[in-house]
Amino acid sequence: MTQEVKITQLKSLLSPDTPTDEELVALLLITKGAILNRRYPFGTDLTEVPARYEYIQLQMCVALYNKKGAEGQTAHSENGISRTYEAGDIPQSLLKQILPMAGSVVHEES
Repeated sequence: MTQEVKITQLKSLLSPDTPTDEELVALLLITKGAILNRRYPFGTDLTEVPARYEYIQLQMCVALYNKKGAEGQTAHSENGISRTYEAGDIPQSLLKQILPMAGSVVHEES
């Protein structure tokens, strides 16, 4: 999925809000880093989110956008509405859906 398609889908998901393209690009960049760090904990040369995690990336973007203005909030109650966010900026429930990839240790005999 191209960046333009992701931006279009995010605009649909976030409607009736109207975030700017710059805001959405920033969210996509932040979530791309989180996904790649989770998927490849020991580093990778990949620069794009694997296709199987693109929809999780969109969900992460929506979660981050909806926390805008209340970043880091751990509890909030007002008029019978309570809000408590998970630790970190991206919900662990989304990060847990990304399977970390690890390789084996290669031993060369001299």
